[in-house]
Order: sequence, then C-alpha cells, then structure tokens
Amino acid sequence: MAGELTRTPIHAEHVKLEGRLVPFAGFEMPVQYSGIPAEHRAVRERAGLFDISHMGEFRVEGLGAEAFVNVVVTNDVTKLELGQAQYTMMCGSDGGIIDDLLVYRFRDWYRLVVNAANIEKDLAWVRSCLERHGGGGVQVSDESAEVGLLALQGPDAEAILAPLADVELPGVGDSVTRGEAFGVIESVKAVSDLLAPISGSVVAINEALADAPERVNEDCYGEGWIISIAPSDETEFDGLMKSDAYLEFIAGRKD
Repeated sequence: MAGELTRTPIHAEHVKLEGRLVPFAGFEMPVQYSGIPAEHRAVRERAGLFDISHMGEFRVEGLGAEAFVNVVVTNDVTKLELGQAQYTMMCGSDGGIIDDLLVYRFRDWYRLVVNAANIEKDLAWVRSCLERHGGGGVQVSDESAEVGLLALQGPDAEAILAPLADVELPGVGDSVTRGEAFGVIESVKAVSDLLAPISGSVVAINEALADAPERVNEDCYGEGWIISIAPSDETEFDGLMKSDAYLEFIAGRKD
C-alpha cells in the first residue's frame, strides 16, 4: 500500500540514509535508522533531527485572531512572545479532550500544529468554533499540505541552531521613529522587534550581523552594533541611558 501513502518533502533523504520506512497516519515515515538504542542515546546525550512534516498546520489570522485562539485552546496564548510556542489542548463543549497541540505566535497570526491522525477532525472543530465565535474578521486556513516541519531535540539542540539566527534591518537613508520597530531579530528562542532609541535617518548598518547575529548579545557596544542614526531631534537624547548604566541594568536583571 506504499504507493497510496503521502511522502514528506525530505522523503528522498530518508531513502538515501536508508531509514526504515513504515506507514503512519497516511504517510510513509522513517521509524528508525541505525537502531533504537543508538538513536535514543544520540537524542538524550547530543541531539536528534525528526521529520514531523506529517503533522497538521492551521493558520489563524485577521482582526481578533488572538482572542479566537484563546477560545479554541485551554491555555492563555496572550502570554506568548513573538516566535514562542505553547503546548496546550482543545476541549469540546463537554470538557473532553479533542486533541493536544502546539500554538506558535507570529507577528500578526498564529499557527496551530495538530496531530497527523486528527487533521480533519481538528479542522472541523476549529471551524465550528469560528462559526460560534461569529468570525469577527478571523480566517482559518489549512496549510498541512504546504508546510514541512523538522524537530531538533536534545541537549545540544540550541547550540546547533544558534548560527541560524536572522536579523532584518532597514536600509541606509530610511527613517526611524523613537520607540517604534525598525527591524527584527529572530533567534532560537524568540522573535524580537528592534526599537529605535531616537528618531532620525539611518546612516549605516552593521552588515556583519547577517553572518553573525549573535554579536548583538555578545558585544552590543562593539562588533554587535546594529545601526547608526543621524538624529532629527536631539532633545530625545535626554531619556537615554549611558552605556555603563545600561550594562549595569542588564547585569542586575541577570542576577
């Protein structure tokens, strides 16, 4: 029956690496490679990469998306920072569990990741909640066939992914406004807005951060500088911390 099974985007890699492929939730999935004991030790002691592209992915967006997701799941998604995920559950009107799932927060939308065997059932439930919720500008779309997922697990997972952090910066000549976002930094743990300390025009950007974004945290007053701004209102300097005061403030928060 393998010909009727769906394959993930990296199926060819599983075949090349001689993974043992088996039917699972309508997909042809690798159940093991070198053997269960060795793979178990690898994940516990270092890290293991899992293809979980068979999981279901629903996109929830539009005005009121956050409030709607809070109706669907049992946890409070307002506590999520950008880029963070939350393990939670969907429950029926009788309090029984429909499925467990993960909720990811993005800038202006949410992703629900549900179990592969329950995609149709879960989607029907979410859409029924939307009907009862009254819509309110919220859109729910099933992206399960378009999205692939990889899960890296183990004590070395964060260190392995650290070099993959990304920084989005404005261009030279762009205007920035004090207190407003001018860029984004995406790391293993979260996605964070970069806020302008003063208003003005960008005169230089640190292009080296494209290859080494970790410098922002490691050496913020040296090689980790982000942009240079020609100020448009020098009175805004009055509310800024001196560099030594800022470093002392950060050190206090770490303690």
